[in-house]
Amino acid sequence: MPRPGESWIFDHADGSPWPRQPGPIVTVRDVRDGWVRYDMDGSRTWVDQRTTLKTFRELYRPNNPI
Repeated sequence: MPRPGESWIFDHADGSPWPRQPGPIVTVRDVRDGWVRYDMDGSRTWVDQRTTLKTFRELYRPNNPI
C-alpha cells in the first residue's frame, strides 16, 4: 500500500518481447478512498496526478534501490 512521501517507480509489464526499462519515479502525496495522488519527480508539468489505487499498483512498484 503506497504511503505519503514514498517513492514509486513506473514498471508496467506490457507483455512486449523486449526487456522492461524502469520509467519515471513518482512521489506519493496522499492516499484516500481508493485513490492515490502523486507527483512525477523533477517535473513541473506532471504535478498532482491522481489515479485509482488499483491502477497505481498495476503501473508502479516501490522504488527500493538495491
